[in-house]
Amino acid sequence: MLNNLIDILIAPNQVFGRLKEKPAWFLPWLLVFLMTASVQLGFFSLVDSEYLLNQLVEQSLQPGIAERDLRATLQVQVDNKSLLIVSSVVGVFIGLLLIMAIKAAYFLLVSKLTDKTISYKSWYSLVAWCSVPGIFTALAAWLVILSSGGMIDITALNPLNLDYLTANREGVFSSWLRAIDLMAIWALVLAILGYQSFTSCSTTKASIIVLTPYVLVFGIWAIIIVF
Repeated sequence: MLNNLIDILIAPNQVFGRLKEKPAWFLPWLLVFLMTASVQLGFFSLVDSEYLLNQLVEQSLQPGIAERDLRATLQVQVDNKSLLIVSSVVGVFIGLLLIMAIKAAYFLLVSKLTDKTISYKSWYSLVAWCSVPGIFTALAAWLVILSSGGMIDITALNPLNLDYLTANREGVFSSWLRAIDLMAIWALVLAILGYQSFTSCSTTKASIIVLTPYVLVFGIWAIIIVF
């Protein structure tokens, strides 16, 4: 199983061949969870409280809401960082399980429509192993945390996203670009290779199946931003 951690980075098709015969998802899920959760722990433990409060106020301020009242409400949360840490870690735990479950269900549904008898556990294993590049996102986030002297921007916790890399943080498409990062693109490439390996379909078909949900979501999102 440990061989898969190396092979998923340098020889992913070998991993997918093994997973098709013997599905296993817990190790990659655990590693991604621990690394992602550690970023949340590090951020809330090391960020300057006043700096964090100002960020939360800026993000939450809406027309009709008095800044003083909002600041007082958020001050209570900032003063109780342990609660923020616990809620963030729980959110990562539930979020990873849910996102992977949805992706695996999508692949199961599509594969059934094409008469492929592949189990849900196999698809879940594929999704879990394709998420391994997320570990590098967490490592990059730690570099930001440790080099920021406590003045850590929440949006910098994913320094590999296109918005951060292109310094487009004040642009109209800032949030849109923030949702796309280099490791996510890597994960999509792995998913395409994995789907192709599992079903023996063409690269074009695998690409269409894997990318369609993302094209739809980001396409609709872009249209909403423009109009």
